[in-house]
Amino acid sequence: MRRRNAARRTDRGSGRPAARAGARRSVLVLLVASTGLASGAVAGQEAERAGQSVPPVSLEELLALPETYRPRLEQRGGATRSEWRERFRVAREEVEAARAGLARAQAELEAHAGTGGDWNLAPPGVGSGLTGDARAGQLRAEIKRYRKELERAERQLRELEVEAELAGVPEDWVAGEVPSAPPR
Repeated sequence: MRRRNAARRTDRGSGRPAARAGARRSVLVLLVASTGLASGAVAGQEAERAGQSVPPVSLEELLALPETYRPRLEQRGGATRSEWRERFRVAREEVEAARAGLARAQAELEAHAGTGGDWNLAPPGVGSGLTGDARAGQLRAEIKRYRKELERAERQLRELEVEAELAGVPEDWVAGEVPSAPPR
């Protein structure tokens, strides 16, 4: 029984253990590969002997892409031109929506403040008991929410601009400007 197991663990035909035979095969493969590389160097030497000069090539030339190379899709920072434009369009729309909502809520609060008349006075901290006060409180909460939303949207737009700058995105990919913020 032992002889059968021992026979299985040897390389067929050579009588050597299988692990050693595998190592010898990998050495043989390396020798063949290095011979192929060396034959390329020998071919260059033979060309020089035959009178043909091999022009020197600089490292920059070796590492540069050929001038005829054109990538299928031009990308910067992992996104194409249309993807960058879409990202900026969405970010600008969010800023504009927050500004429009804030302006609408402020205008409505100003209009509401003028409807109370001269008799709508109450001590601080105590509501006047009119139903208009509830609406004014809702408008103030809405204004606060729109201000936070505007700050968030502007911060995201700035972060996207920084990301585009670091990725080397061309200016025409970032087309469109956000108008300056209205005074608060």
